[in-house]
Amino acid sequence: MKKDYIEIGLTIIAVFFTLFAIFLLLWKLFGDSPTTEELSSGVITAIGSWLIILTYRMGRMEGKTNQLEKNMRDSFERVREDLQEIKQKLR
Repeated sequence: MKKDYIEIGLTIIAVFFTLFAIFLLLWKLFGDSPTTEELSSGVITAIGSWLIILTYRMGRMEGKTNQLEKNMRDSFERVREDLQEIKQKLR
C-alpha cells in the first residue's frame, strides 16, 4: 500500500493543534491564565486543521470514484460489444 505523506503530515499537524487546544483549555480551567480569545483561537485552529484533513480525504475519494466510474463505463461498453459479437455469430 502506497504511503500518503501529505495526509500523514496533515494528521501530525492536526494532532499537534488539538493537543495545544486541550492544553489551553486545561490551563484555563486550572490556572485561568490564557484569555478567552487565545483559547478560542486554539480551538478554532484545531477544528480548522481537522477540516483541512477531511477536505483532502474527500478530494482523494472523489478522484477515486471518478476513476471507478470511468472504468465501469468502459467495462459495460466492452460487455455490450461482446454481446453484439455473440449475437452476430449466432445468426
